[in-house]
Amino acid sequence: MKKNLSIFGYLLNSNVDQNLIALKQGNITITHGEFIDLIKKVADRLSSLNIKKGDVVTISLPNIIEGILSFYAVNAVGAIANMVHPSLPNFKLLEIQESTHSKLLIGLHSQKATGLKIVCDKKDVENSWTNFISQKATAIKYNMEDSTSVYLHSGGTTDNPKTIVLSSKQFNGVAIGLKGLFKNGETTGFKALTVLPMFHGFGLAAGMHATLCLGMELILVPKFDKSTTPAMIISEKINMILGVPIIYEAILAHPVIQNATDLSSLKYCFVGGDKTPMDLLSRFNAMLKKKNSDAKLCEGYGLTECVSVCAVNRNDKYRIGSIGLPIDNVTLGILSAENTFLESESIGEICISGDTVMDRYLSYDISDCFMEKDGKVWLKTGDYGYRDSEGYYYFVERKKRIVKISGVTVFPSEVELILRTNYNVSNVFVKQISKTNPRLKAFVVLKKDAYVSAEELIEYCSAHLMKWAVPEQIVFLDALPMTPIGKIDKKNKIFD
Repeated sequence: MKKNLSIFGYLLNSNVDQNLIALKQGNITITHGEFIDLIKKVADRLSSLNIKKGDVVTISLPNIIEGILSFYAVNAVGAIANMVHPSLPNFKLLEIQESTHSKLLIGLHSQKATGLKIVCDKKDVENSWTNFISQKATAIKYNMEDSTSVYLHSGGTTDNPKTIVLSSKQFNGVAIGLKGLFKNGETTGFKALTVLPMFHGFGLAAGMHATLCLGMELILVPKFDKSTTPAMIISEKINMILGVPIIYEAILAHPVIQNATDLSSLKYCFVGGDKTPMDLLSRFNAMLKKKNSDAKLCEGYGLTECVSVCAVNRNDKYRIGSIGLPIDNVTLGILSAENTFLESESIGEICISGDTVMDRYLSYDISDCFMEKDGKVWLKTGDYGYRDSEGYYYFVERKKRIVKISGVTVFPSEVELILRTNYNVSNVFVKQISKTNPRLKAFVVLKKDAYVSAEELIEYCSAHLMKWAVPEQIVFLDALPMTPIGKIDKKNKIFD
């Protein structure tokens, strides 16, 4: 399939059985054929609002049918989908709309718009989705060619908030790359638990676009609920899950999953978005095996600048603790401080080249994060890692988290790994304190009914780590603050 198609064009040319279900939300189901027809209808209506090629449309919704239709319809008219977290405060939402010159907001009744607005959670208002979709519009010529298509918002490779500019080619590149993870035709009719939010690259490109193009049925979860969502794995006979570590912890803890005797319908489980603890991987894999599933919890790696996934483990190509092998059409390399590529087992900066790498940042210079080498353009991720002799890659630490104590390089993630091996510890985050005299401070969550003193944990670290890596302070918390996509919120004031 051609790489230079639009996102909508790639979906249209995916040769999916049009009678299969594409979307399910509650009791509502939409077949792939109905889905395409609805996308065209929404695109026609957008055109009647004078939304055209190059315009920006802000979509700020949870995982609901209206949001997915809007995303593809915006692409079908050649406009740019500006994907924004639906829980952002209005001042921030307005700021993003202004900075991207958005002409239309498709969102919630409580949200404020700088221009036109379509409301998806309230039917009795003039600008409701129901009124919008019910009006007639002239059929248009749909955009089928690659162009700037999506704005995503992220901390960027330098941890400063940035708007990432992505083309259809990069989204389709993820779909092409992930197709290689499955046997030909295997995923037709698969049911995918769609819990990752569509405002995030992992959820949008891998969890939505790639899965739809592979003929799957998306079981939409507007908001993950640890008390009810895991039970859907049984009730819906889910075949595939894409999630972050906190979601898999919730699945393990749910009574319906614990009491289930057979999970053989569950074929694939992928985890990303944050470093996955080895203990979670081991426990989840043991649970799957016990309950007759051939799946493994497959950790992957990516960042928004390459539309999320660029490497991942497979059920049949698996190295626990690694981030797996590069997907098709993506190349990884490990770069030294002298800008030379390193051999196996040497730690350096992870660099990415391939069809999924972003075009640019909006209104930011990209010279610091791109380089040309060996005839390719490479994205410098700001993440440190290494490659083993068999080609599997390993994430070690975010560059900005690496600490030098008395001239010795210390990786906070290594300290976190050791602390998690203590029987009493459920979760942990380690950070540097004091720039003039760097030391480590650990924020620890204990397991239910467990007890261990700070002094005992420091002694435990001393037995397993070099002295420079032993935390000077231990702070106990009831829970670590999390971002909406399940990452530890490292900028939360609780860590100050």
